[in-house]
Amino acid sequence: GFFEWTPGNKTALGVSSKITHADLDEGRLQPRFRHSHGFFGRAALGKLFVLSAEGNFLFESARENPWKMGTSALLQLNFEPTQGFVVQGTGEFYCPNFRGGSACQVAAWGTVNWYLGPHIDLRLDFIHDRATVGASASNKLLLQLHYFL
Repeated sequence: GFFEWTPGNKTALGVSSKITHADLDEGRLQPRFRHSHGFFGRAALGKLFVLSAEGNFLFESARENPWKMGTSALLQLNFEPTQGFVVQGTGEFYCPNFRGGSACQVAAWGTVNWYLGPHIDLRLDFIHDRATVGASASNKLLLQLHYFL
């Protein structure tokens, strides 16, 4: 669940929490609990910009294995120069397990999103990501057309 507080017309702050259980985790073939507990916030910076941030603490447990503890975070700036045309910059951080030596990952996204009509949008993403330990960077270009009812 989550709780969101809006102290003014241009800001929102909140917390979220989720715990899931799988009787048989298909990746590890054993029962598993996963937890995600975090905070988020949004603020309108004038009429054209919105800043969003999110941070989560991640926990994972199974009977035979010790707890894994990690974190994830996101920071995003949206710019809407005209209605229906949005430019976004996003930074992401993910570290699945502080104690187990897992590689943390960072990514940067540049997005252009054009809302063509009430139920259709065209989106172009440039994604640059890299594991902070041991891996080289990768770049991706992703074009998406969304139509929904």
